[in-house]
Amino acid sequence: MLARLVPVLVCLAVLLSLVPEQSSANAFLSFLSPRKQAPPTVAHRSLYMGVPVTESTATMRLLHPRMQRFIRDTQDVNEKSSTAMISLTDTGVLAGLNPRNGAMAWRRFIENETVHGLFSIDEDMLMVSSQNNDTLIARMLVGDRGLIDWEHTLNDTAVDGLPVYATSWDTGETDALIVAGGMLHYFTSKKLAWKWEPNGGAVVQFVTPYNDRLQVVSHVPQGDEGSALRFTELTIDGDTSADYTMSYTIKDPRSIVFLPYRPRRHINEAYHANEQSGPHVAWLDDDGVVRAQRIINGDVVLSELRSIGAPFTRLQDVGLGNRGVFLAHHADGAVEIVYVSPTGDGMNVIGSFSELDRDAVLDGGLDLDGKAYVLRMHYDPSMHMLVQEVFRVDEVVDEQMGTMTSMMFQYDFAQYGPLRAVLSEFRVLESGHLAVRCVLLSQSGSVHMLVDGVQEWVVEHGLSKPQRTLLVPLADQLLGQAAVSSHAMPAWPLSIEALENESLVDRWLRHARQLCHLHTHLHRFARGPLRRALLSLGRQIEAMLGHKPDTYVEKPIAGGPRLDSLPDADQTAPREATPSDMAKLYHDRFGFDHVAVAASRYGKLYGIKVTLDGSYLLWARPVVPYEQGAHVNVTHLIQTRASNTLAFDRPMAPVMGVVAEVHTDEGLDTHVYYVNPLTGEQVGQPSDALLCTGRASDVLVHDGLVHAVCASGHVEVNAALHVVRTDDDGLQGLLTTPSGMAVQTWRMPLSDRVVAMRDASREPVARYGRVRGDRSVLYKYLNAHARVIVTYNDVLRMAHVYVIDKVSGDMVYHLEVPNVASDAIHVTFTEHWITLVYTSTQAEAPHALVSIELYEREARGAQGLASSSLVRAGTNGTLAASAPPVAYAQVFALPMAVRAVGTTRTGLGVALRSLVLATNASELVLVPRRLVDPRRPLGKPTPAEAEERLMPYNGGLLSNESLPRITGLYEDAAFVDRITTSPALLESSSMVLATGVDWVYALASPSGHSC
Repeated sequence: MLARLVPVLVCLAVLLSLVPEQSSANAFLSFLSPRKQAPPTVAHRSLYMGVPVTESTATMRLLHPRMQRFIRDTQDVNEKSSTAMISLTDTGVLAGLNPRNGAMAWRRFIENETVHGLFSIDEDMLMVSSQNNDTLIARMLVGDRGLIDWEHTLNDTAVDGLPVYATSWDTGETDALIVAGGMLHYFTSKKLAWKWEPNGGAVVQFVTPYNDRLQVVSHVPQGDEGSALRFTELTIDGDTSADYTMSYTIKDPRSIVFLPYRPRRHINEAYHANEQSGPHVAWLDDDGVVRAQRIINGDVVLSELRSIGAPFTRLQDVGLGNRGVFLAHHADGAVEIVYVSPTGDGMNVIGSFSELDRDAVLDGGLDLDGKAYVLRMHYDPSMHMLVQEVFRVDEVVDEQMGTMTSMMFQYDFAQYGPLRAVLSEFRVLESGHLAVRCVLLSQSGSVHMLVDGVQEWVVEHGLSKPQRTLLVPLADQLLGQAAVSSHAMPAWPLSIEALENESLVDRWLRHARQLCHLHTHLHRFARGPLRRALLSLGRQIEAMLGHKPDTYVEKPIAGGPRLDSLPDADQTAPREATPSDMAKLYHDRFGFDHVAVAASRYGKLYGIKVTLDGSYLLWARPVVPYEQGAHVNVTHLIQTRASNTLAFDRPMAPVMGVVAEVHTDEGLDTHVYYVNPLTGEQVGQPSDALLCTGRASDVLVHDGLVHAVCASGHVEVNAALHVVRTDDDGLQGLLTTPSGMAVQTWRMPLSDRVVAMRDASREPVARYGRVRGDRSVLYKYLNAHARVIVTYNDVLRMAHVYVIDKVSGDMVYHLEVPNVASDAIHVTFTEHWITLVYTSTQAEAPHALVSIELYEREARGAQGLASSSLVRAGTNGTLAASAPPVAYAQVFALPMAVRAVGTTRTGLGVALRSLVLATNASELVLVPRRLVDPRRPLGKPTPAEAEERLMPYNGGLLSNESLPRITGLYEDAAFVDRITTSPALLESSSMVLATGVDWVYALASPSGHSC
């Protein structure tokens, strides 16, 4: 009977193998498969763009942020149109912000390119960039969406050190005039029509259409004497119709301000230049005199302007070149507003900002009628307020051109620092009132929107690419407010003690009171776990029906999604969390919510409550007040007191040590500041903050305080500790004493450069050994004094991994890693497991991972049986040399490039640790421990290895699509370069915070993924 069924079963198996993958039948078969599916991705992403690049002191501002109105010159200026703040940031992002609420309308990533100029052309944006300084790239972007209208690449066009300028003849949608590489390029119909290069060694600097001709400004180097200016007139076909070289020599062509005076429809004809005027150039000579000359009919006499008071130091264009207005700065901080007449009456000073302030920021703009305005913003320290001055160029009073108005409003200088730039918009209302909308860019990286001095919103883009991050678990509500705030007194008796002595009636009453909040808990459950479960169920049903989730994902606009709401961290944050926020800083049922502390690249600390459903700012404070004018580089964020700590049966709030290098005019010092990470409250006095004079080569924590090994050799610790110091010759072991002295105990010479040092993790360990298939046990090498040292040799392209004992100085393990392309090596060390992720020089495997596991080697010494991790200096040196740990090491090929690496963490250490990788494709993936087990057999597994479920080694990991993802299609974060993990209350879960240009907070389940 069974023999008759064999052919039927074979035929059925063949038929089932022919079922298409995307069919419902195949999905049903997959559903019946016993293979365990990966858990659903649960994450929340916060989008940022970075801190805008400013050119507040540049003569011609080519990369400066600007407020751009998206309207063509052929349209009526009163037509309804949109406006955005366009900015290039320090993270390589070109973005447009919605001025109504600060949300990103679009963004585009600029990778492996150097941007030389951004030029607003009506409703479009022309970006000129280069690759390797010899490939010119011109892109015309649709301004309100960031999409590329057209793009052109010119090879063999050197742009390094040469002027860059751009404009258009008609409209950017069809043509563009680009000055780059000393030549003029004309693009029409989205193609290069011609390029023009002047003879005689001249370098093209500016161009503008005027009277159906192109007016070109070039400079001819004259050696040490400077440069002579050449004015050339070209036809639409690039033919020369006129040429004139100015006899006057300019010392520095970079000091030239270009005034195109180009007629535009939105500028009233009364303000257009007549036949006696037109395009001009103005410059500051080395004799301190400002000179200007018309570039048409070059025989016109020069206009000169001499300073009455302090000498002129620089000229500045503020976007009013079509109105003939620019600024002249004095050495004492005063600013003159200079006007070149459109009727040929020469150059005059029409106004000035007399109050001296070298830190003032300026901007210019036009209203809908084409009237010009100049705005200056500066901080008054005596009144702690910002002063806004507006000069109305076209308002005439008593036959005097220009009037000045001013106002003052509050500004928290200590919180945000000095201003870096101001962007302005002007509009005259029907009532005649001038409405001024301006964007402030501060030193801390924040972006402020003000309308007539009233703040509308603040966005902290300094959170992009933080220097250091730390995840802090929230407190237990039973411990009360004293477990949250450093200033709160503990309640007596504690909530947890009151529950122990609670009567039955009191318990019923307490439960009845809690039922009053049932609707709140149901609402949170519906928005959180229930919503995520339903979304996950929907994705599973779609997968069973054969649908791909990619078909439902809209393509991002210009490299990033369009946002209709505010970013998460958008509100003004206080220096300390408010009482209402402190009352909510208790952990949820599963411990998923945390407080993320971030140290920005601009010397500011942020405390953000992060959840899987959203995040918001709790507090923000500068490490050093901005009044001191110091440059701060945060090197460490260390939690010195854990959450939910009890001392003498009283709850204590957590404490974090902030180690920072503070650069002042007097030099560099290393300081440590203690802060409550939940609330931002300062713990201790800042006067006791000095840690090292100079840099600190190593930082350690003892008895709840941060200590340091200074680069000068001094050890700042008053306890008997073993520390390691690096110098030019290698490593040095020191034994400190309570008197502050340090005695050398050992030395380890190193010929290569140290690129990474990692100490063993301090998390709980639940599994001290590993049972093999033959029932023998491998015990983990858990040396609390172990340190991993990674060095790199640039010549040999080789890395060395050393595991040393900080007490004895013994080298307990050494491994050579060849074919390492660079010193960008990601190192992790947790329990007994060491990993290195690096870029390889081998073309067949460009990305590699080395996995190392150390286990105990039991040996018999004079004192009997001992293990290698129990050996210490001065106890049994012979045993230390004869009983090194047993090491297993293997290299694996990675299917993708990696930007950052981390390891999962759990509260009890029961779940296996896994690797978290941030890839170049903006994905967060989890590498299960079994995949990178160095004990994987090279051939067919033996029965013992098969019983242990060791997979055969094949030289590489699974494909990128097969690795479990932590983030979904909607949560990919851009340019992640740092990963921080923290345990949740669920042992099977670990929280992951990945930061880069964007932030993503995700849930990882290291024990929930199968291979």
